[in-house]
Amino acid sequence: MNMKLGFNKAEDSNVFAVILNGTEQEKFSYIKMISALIEGQTIECEFGDGITPEEQAQIIALKDAIGNKIHPVDENGQTNLF
Repeated sequence: MNMKLGFNKAEDSNVFAVILNGTEQEKFSYIKMISALIEGQTIECEFGDGITPEEQAQIIALKDAIGNKIHPVDENGQTNLF
């Protein structure tokens, strides 16, 4: 199972995230995201129309950086927990 996050812009142009569960949306939680990563789930991102390509790249980079802290990878691409 994967976690799917949806990113959109509010009326004040701030980016916000929600957890997408089928047709339902749930308030975003870093705790739930990190728990999902620890359980080995991948995080998928879905972007609304208001999210620019630059913002998408920043969000993906942050998601990847968090994931690499949970499951570090060495220079050979192998998971390295120590």
